[in-house]
Amino acid sequence: MTGDRVDRHDSWGPGTPERLTPAQKQAGIARILAERPGGAPFRVFAFGSLMWNPECAVTARYPATVHDHERRFQIWSTRARGCEVRPGLGLCLLPVPGGRCRGMVLELDEICLDRDLVRLWDREQNSGVYRPTWLTAEVEGRDTTVMTFVVATDHPHFIDGMAKDRMIEIMCRARGTYGENHDYLRHLLDELDGLGVDDPDLRELYACVREKLSQQRGTG
Repeated sequence: MTGDRVDRHDSWGPGTPERLTPAQKQAGIARILAERPGGAPFRVFAFGSLMWNPECAVTARYPATVHDHERRFQIWSTRARGCEVRPGLGLCLLPVPGGRCRGMVLELDEICLDRDLVRLWDREQNSGVYRPTWLTAEVEGRDTTVMTFVVATDHPHFIDGMAKDRMIEIMCRARGTYGENHDYLRHLLDELDGLGVDDPDLRELYACVREKLSQQRGTG
């Protein structure tokens, strides 16, 4: 998952996309609502920080699995876990035939839905790195339609593979409005533990990050 492929970027920074305007965000929300299945609660599949910090009114939570997709650290974070000068790494949901992503379905409160969708788009869609999409998730052995944020692989913030050593370097140094990049990885592993998911690649990555942080503190 983390891989040792060569990174295509030669510097810290990604390309700089135009930020979505409020009108563009609202158009995205309107599309998702128009495509929403009738008669069902509005459910969001959370695969990253939405699992532990949804920032919206949630009436129910269910462990769930989405197939043919994988959770990857393959987008630049220039706000939440990094900045324009020193971007961090964020999670994305990447289409992968035969893949599997274990996460959490969040059932949103209808009373607060309009407000919370604006919050979600402001949080996740400032640069348009995701394509909000309706997918099928498996919840307790049954199929459930969920909205989630699938990565746009043609976006300037998408990373088409990165060497593990560079991932470690970035996660040890990047910080954004939601905190340090390496804490994001730690929170993710805590959530995966709660879901009964063992991801050896992520555990190895975090072990390497902790070792490097310890070395930096020892020489600082």
